[in-house]
Amino acid sequence: MTSPIRGFKLKIGLLWHSLSSGNLGVRALTQSHIDIVSRIVRYTGRECDIVLIGPRQPDDVTVSDYTYVELTGSVRSIANYYRVINSCDFILDIGSGDSFSDIYGAMRGLKILLSKWMIKDKSNKLILSPQTIGPFNNRLFRMMSVALMERSKAIFCRDPLSENYVKSLSSAISLNLAFDVAMDLKPDASTNVRALCGDVETSRSVGLNVSGLLFFGGYSNQNQFGLSIDYPKFIRSLIKSFQDEGVEVFLVPHVTHQGSMSGECDLVVSRLLEKEFSNVIVVDGIKSPSAAKAVISSFDFFIAARMHAAIAAFSSGVPVIPLAYSRKFKGLFDSCDYNYVKDLRANSSEETILTEIMNVYRDRAKVKSEMVTSIEMAHSKLDNYKAYLKQLFAEERLCNDDK
Repeated sequence: MTSPIRGFKLKIGLLWHSLSSGNLGVRALTQSHIDIVSRIVRYTGRECDIVLIGPRQPDDVTVSDYTYVELTGSVRSIANYYRVINSCDFILDIGSGDSFSDIYGAMRGLKILLSKWMIKDKSNKLILSPQTIGPFNNRLFRMMSVALMERSKAIFCRDPLSENYVKSLSSAISLNLAFDVAMDLKPDASTNVRALCGDVETSRSVGLNVSGLLFFGGYSNQNQFGLSIDYPKFIRSLIKSFQDEGVEVFLVPHVTHQGSMSGECDLVVSRLLEKEFSNVIVVDGIKSPSAAKAVISSFDFFIAARMHAAIAAFSSGVPVIPLAYSRKFKGLFDSCDYNYVKDLRANSSEETILTEIMNVYRDRAKVKSEMVTSIEMAHSKLDNYKAYLKQLFAEERLCNDDK
């Protein structure tokens, strides 16, 4: 490894990242991406300053290791963002994983989109890091998004469905296929189920992540994502099905109550279900995505409606049933030949989905053996993105050597 260039550091902006979000999936993306970028910068013999840019942090949270730029609607916030973003050598924008779209509402989508347009030198600075892209249902939003992508330096999507969708919008957009960066997240070795729940038995148990977002009908509270089943009723039936087989159910929240996210809190729903069902245990006190991954890895079967809870299980070799509410699930897991996603929008009956899940549970040893190849494929796809960053940072080093 070559030694760092004295007097020159890369300044890398990680756009739409957060280490303080109540959504552990966003934090998993952020921590994994920081680790990947830092490791590759060191590999190329460089040093770097990382700037995190994202939504407003809770008042009681500070991130001391990195500069954090809040992007809110205030004039001061926008001016500061504009100054910082254009002082960076590169902007790695992950769009909170799946927010470069308008499926979560026009205002959220527009905020994500305009933040990219404010980067002056997009063709040399803006990299869309592995994420789900689209859909763009609004015509104007779609046109602006296409124009933005045509001007970006590089684009990585984390699933073939996004890739095909973007290609259908413009032949002028060049894309690369990778995998979700949270595949690299390291579990917290000091955390496990017993540390959080006491002396409990997990040999005849499943982990279940219940989405508060789906339970309450989306941000609109009116089945925003078009599920074909009654999600709360389905979850109650799922818990009962496992309990009828003598299986203990652990509820594992992946989005916790925090500020504006309280309306989609998994922990609130988990506590509600705990009151309804005897012998259901809520795994409370999870403080980080690494801790969540350690907890999830302790089960021998997992079911998740939060995609990064599903990725935590998958990357740990735990047979998992992802419960999909958007195309991001199927696209991601199909890309590595893991074919156990259950699409809650697919007009399958509640009874059919329940039967399929229970059958997979009974055959989980077979699923676990099949997963080895799928996990290797996922890491290989993520390696495509890492290889790009290595080349990018090495080329920047050579450019500055010549100065």
